Amino acid sequence: MRVFLAVLLCLPWLVSAEGVDKTFSFADCHRVQGKVVCDPREKSTARPVQKNNLQALVNVTPSGGTLTIAPGEYQQGLILYRPITLNMRGVHMHKVVWKKAALIVEQTEPGPIVINDYQHDGRHSDAVYRNLSGLRISGKQFDVTLNNAHIQHTAMGVLTDNKGGSLTINDSVIENIGGIPGQSSLSHIVYAGLIDTLTIQDTVLRNSTGKGHLLKSRAKRTTVSRSELAGKDGEHSRVIDISCGGFLAVTNSLLQASANADNADLIAMGVEAPQNCHNTSRDNKVVITGNTILFDIRHKQQLPLADQIFFNWQGPVSSLNVSDNIIVAPGRFLWQAPWRHVDISIPKSANNCIYKTREAAGLAGF
Repeated sequence: MRVFLAVLLCLPWLVSAEGVDKTFSFADCHRVQGKVVCDPREKSTARPVQKNNLQALVNVTPSGGTLTIAPGEYQQGLILYRPITLNMRGVHMHKVVWKKAALIVEQTEPGPIVINDYQHDGRHSDAVYRNLSGLRISGKQFDVTLNNAHIQHTAMGVLTDNKGGSLTINDSVIENIGGIPGQSSLSHIVYAGLIDTLTIQDTVLRNSTGKGHLLKSRAKRTTVSRSELAGKDGEHSRVIDISCGGFLAVTNSLLQASANADNADLIAMGVEAPQNCHNTSRDNKVVITGNTILFDIRHKQQLPLADQIFFNWQGPVSSLNVSDNIIVAPGRFLWQAPWRHVDISIPKSANNCIYKTREAAGLAGF
């Protein structure tokens, strides 16, 4: 998957994802006598189930080694403990382990863990309820890179713990995230805990339901580049929630808030309770440049001219650069939430072009 971008002096943003259908649908899942049942037509039955013991193969791979798993269907899940490069092209795992995810990183040794070509559909593993996720990451100071992944129809997308570490997501699609109707858990597409860095590049985060954020991060530094964060028409919360504040950079990307979004604000900085942030206080440093930003938010009023708010701040801002963005906001556009008293100023010289319609911005049909 490659993402191509063109934002310069208010030119439209263009995106192309090879091999990934741009349309989306919700999982046809429901409960029958307490068990989650999904449409059997969605099940993958094209290939026989593989009998290789995946966990045994991982366990005998030396620390820092490379393992390529044979393509096929596996009624198994997998846990990674040590540094490894894991190649998973054509591998489909259909079992949740530890009641958490089909693929878990529980890092106990320092060094990089690289996961290539991971694919998971939660409808095949019943990972469509509670906080079950496509990938769960934990371990003190973990170092995980996810390349060319496709995760879909899980209750949560990618989830980390709070012990520090680094997560990088490259060239991936994580979409249609959310539990079956009636589930109470929030369905965040990417949820980084109290870690050091979160980096997202050339990646699509698309369609969260159940009032989850598209991107929720408590990381000290969060960077998004050449990516698409799109609510589509899902009932999600914010597009980006930097829960504990810190550094945020979003460049050359597309951000779209659904008409059914549960919050009027697009990006929140440091609005979570201090006890969820280890009672630490961070400077807010923000760079938002070269993006296309689409406000379809109508909020709870369901009115075409509802407030459409760019920032929601909890604390002071020590550094702010918002420039060269195309913004489409048919409602009353506000740079910051009116209930916050943070002094920010976006100069006109920053070349942010604000339009009332997609057509006026040259984005008709997008």
